[in-house]
Amino acid sequence: MIRLTDLSHNADGEMIANDLDHGRLTDDLVSGVDAIINIGFEGQTGTDTHLMDYHTRCAYNLLYAAAG
Repeated sequence: MIRLTDLSHNADGEMIANDLDHGRLTDDLVSGVDAIINIGFEGQTGTDTHLMDYHTRCAYNLLYAAAG
């Protein structure tokens, strides 16, 4: 099973809207998942520093939720 949280125009799997924040929805998103592939590519604009911070935080939130 593939769970997509973004890029719905490419969706062949289950689409679950999620901001990848540090909350219950992200915990639920990774429940029962064997692997996480976080592309962290599109959907945001800003400076290089802002984008690096944003995508790093999303990756951290995914890993934290998976460990919990």
